[in-house]
Amino acid sequence: MKDYSEYLKDNGRFVSEFGFQSLPSMRTIERFTAPEDRYPQSKVMEWHNKQINGPERLVWFLSHHFKVPSDLKTFAYLTQVNQGEAMKAGIMHWRRRKFKTAGALVWQLDDCWPVASWSLIDYYGDLKASYYYTKRAFDSVALSLVLNGDTIEAWIISDLLEEKKGTLDIAAFNSKGRKTFRKAYRIEIPANSSRLVAQIPLSEIKKADSTNIAVAGVLKVRGLQDRHDIAFLDEPKHIAFRKPRIKFTRVKALDRSKKKFEIRIVSDTLVKALNLQIRGAKATFSDNCFDMAPGSERSIVATSRKPLGSGELRRRLQVAYYR
Repeated sequence: MKDYSEYLKDNGRFVSEFGFQSLPSMRTIERFTAPEDRYPQSKVMEWHNKQINGPERLVWFLSHHFKVPSDLKTFAYLTQVNQGEAMKAGIMHWRRRKFKTAGALVWQLDDCWPVASWSLIDYYGDLKASYYYTKRAFDSVALSLVLNGDTIEAWIISDLLEEKKGTLDIAAFNSKGRKTFRKAYRIEIPANSSRLVAQIPLSEIKKADSTNIAVAGVLKVRGLQDRHDIAFLDEPKHIAFRKPRIKFTRVKALDRSKKKFEIRIVSDTLVKALNLQIRGAKATFSDNCFDMAPGSERSIVATSRKPLGSGELRRRLQVAYYR
């Protein structure tokens, strides 16, 4: 019953199996439940979890970090977010230790039946939030912000076999979502490396504004997409997130099939676990289920199963996030 923060104490040389449980997507849940079964503690929902004390564990682990909701749709999504946070915590810890830890294998990729499990992809092929968390954590070049005692550490991990140079911008945001602190760095990224590139005392961040609740980093490297990471200074369940104003600054078809689109998105305040969907159309995204800093634009490629015009896609775009 130990929380995923225990991963940070693990010094394994090669992690041959690890994982964390979550529910499948609501769309999958609706395929094995009747309407009267759709609450977290129904007999049918409990039957579809074969871990010992599995249903209770989902609530237990979720309660460490997030407000535990009673509606099944939100509960299912937040278990996936919590799973993703666990995968990120473990993977980034072991990658920061490179090569003292030289690898990690995920249990598990997908399911053999519609069930609560350790999978990243559920039985009917829906990608869980944890899929995207894990994908980002295994980026060939990754930025990792971690709270270590009374210091925020910034690490850059590279699996590339060539040296890179870039810039790292670190900012702190207060409870109103306003930027109150900023530092910029020129960065050298050695080939095939893990490197601690910045250490910022919390006293310096809190001195700028005692209500600061998050530290965000953006790594820019020529030829690569920007890398983002956010370290919250308190558990999300204790943070009063403001309702964001989210704007799609660009929606553009990338080919003649009208199935592949670039979507650019920006928020006016901090957002936790933003989930992007296309109403009435199944789609995959190059990235999803991510945290956002105020004013930081994200560029996503969406691939729809059916053709849509750019205007129609914009009208169908929906976002959900942790509140």
